[in-house]
Amino acid sequence: MAILKAELDIQLRKIEEQAVTLKNKAIKAYRDSKNPYKTGDVFEDHIGKIIVERIEYHKGYSDYFCIYYGTEVKKDGTAKKKSSRRWAYQNNDIKNK
Repeated sequence: MAILKAELDIQLRKIEEQAVTLKNKAIKAYRDSKNPYKTGDVFEDHIGKIIVERIEYHKGYSDYFCIYYGTEVKKDGTAKKKSSRRWAYQNNDIKNK
């Protein structure tokens, strides 16, 4: 019995959706394994320190990396009076250079 074109299209779409899901799971596991920080940790780059409030993942030219968003703190770890917030890039991490 022959498969109809519409049935083939449905099967191929399901296979492609499964492949995308598996790909995204593999990428997430890879990104998480490279990210040493969690929400609430102190991250330091060349500008200063922040307390991580949010983590986003991005794809660069050749690899995946994190961008951290948080409140700026002084060198002693206390919040600045201004309570300014900013983004910080994982590849600018002073601890891992």
